[in-house]
Amino acid sequence: MLRSLLLVSLLASSAAAQSPPDFSAVDDLIADSLNQIGGGATVFVMQDGEVLHRRGYGTYTTTTVAATASGAKWLSAGVIASLVSDGTLTLDDSLAMFFPTLEGEKRAITVGQMFSHTSGMHGNVTGGRAPCVLNRLVSLGACAEAILDRPLTHKPGAAFDYGSNSMHVAARVAELATGERWVDLFDQRIAQPLGMTDTGYPSAFNPWIAGGMRTTVDDYGAFLQMLLDDGVASER
Repeated sequence: MLRSLLLVSLLASSAAAQSPPDFSAVDDLIADSLNQIGGGATVFVMQDGEVLHRRGYGTYTTTTVAATASGAKWLSAGVIASLVSDGTLTLDDSLAMFFPTLEGEKRAITVGQMFSHTSGMHGNVTGGRAPCVLNRLVSLGACAEAILDRPLTHKPGAAFDYGSNSMHVAARVAELATGERWVDLFDQRIAQPLGMTDTGYPSAFNPWIAGGMRTTVDDYGAFLQMLLDDGVASER
């Protein structure tokens, strides 16, 4: 059973509402489902930059800091996209550029493949998350090396296998390309411009790139609104 739920919904319609929409049915549904979803939830609905509905239920308020689980993947992808945008990386950059001692097919794995789950590294279907990913006593760099020591399960680009490992390695590539820690890259490129003051990783030493972010509904909503605005940060 889920212990918590963070629900963010953004509507991008350009049609202006003639009267405030009625969300009573949504409120009733969430309230009646609290026992099944772990006791707390947040609903946040936005249209054309205007908040239409924002409410916490049960044990949650609209300022509750909650785990995003795989919702962290979007936030992490935002960091990579910013590095691509300013020319620090390209999605076609290969691991050989940053790990010159790699051998075989691993050398050709690209940043784009690592963030699209097509790198050939172990995913949920073929062995799952490497133990070091959740080990806060191991650095991100050391964990990336341990992941790269594992054999590939597919030829790079040949199959989709959803999971954490490849994103962990890609984050290390971002560190090597910039000389900065991943957590600082996230703070400088995503959190600060968007005013996401309640968002971050529990571990700065080995942040879980694909699932370890914690945030609030307002902070995550600011990130999603930026995506709807073609990558431009809006004032909060």
